Amino acid sequence: MDKVRVGIVGTGAKGRQHMGILASFPDVELAALCDPLEKAREEKGAEFGIERRYADIPAFLDDAAEVLDAVFVATPPDLNAPSALLCLQQGLHTFMEKPPGMSAAETAGLRDAAAVAGALGMVGWNRRFHSMVREARRLVEERGPIVQLVGEFHKSLTRFEQRGLYSDQFLDNMMWESINHSVYLEGINKGVVFCDGERFELAQGSSGTEEEDRYFIDRVKDGGVIEAPACSLGEAVKPMDLGEAILAGLRV
Repeated sequence: MDKVRVGIVGTGAKGRQHMGILASFPDVELAALCDPLEKAREEKGAEFGIERRYADIPAFLDDAAEVLDAVFVATPPDLNAPSALLCLQQGLHTFMEKPPGMSAAETAGLRDAAAVAGALGMVGWNRRFHSMVREARRLVEERGPIVQLVGEFHKSLTRFEQRGLYSDQFLDNMMWESINHSVYLEGINKGVVFCDGERFELAQGSSGTEEEDRYFIDRVKDGGVIEAPACSLGEAVKPMDLGEAILAGLRV
């Protein structure tokens, strides 16, 4: 496969970021674009030279699925799973932004749909590819296995409300957006590793988005499986199960 023909679903901030990165890859062709907002759809289609443009996913899949090798789904958070499900059911290799569902059952449904269709499914947890995270892990594991991890996570719901971009369903279930962060670092601005009596300042590097996009495209090309540091749909079910256990405990 010389060129991976990619369709983009969603032209919001993450969709635009993925388009910019994918357009820089010489072995990727942006072949189709889907967004319900005509202005955004036409502007981004023209910017990236994408002639196939659609207002809804059924039309996008009916007309463009046969020419696509993969899809990147970057819709509003509560629409990620239903949007990705339609793509997976068409047998299209699908990269989706987090969260991979608003429940463990919804995420498991994506996993099962991918297995039935024989399609790759990957969740965009880009911090797993973040240069500082990977370097910190390397320094620790050079000296032995990781046996304990302590972390804190803070996110302002007010900021999300003020942006006016998210549905009430999503805002009422912010746990599902953030539970995925419980397994890696978030908001990485600096890093320090102390070992062997020395202090190592970690250099600021990439956010990991370009690396995760490259990883997914390479797996589409070589037919490999999605595995660490990437997150497959099967692995994505685990933190969703954890989230439901946490919420169940809070209700007791």
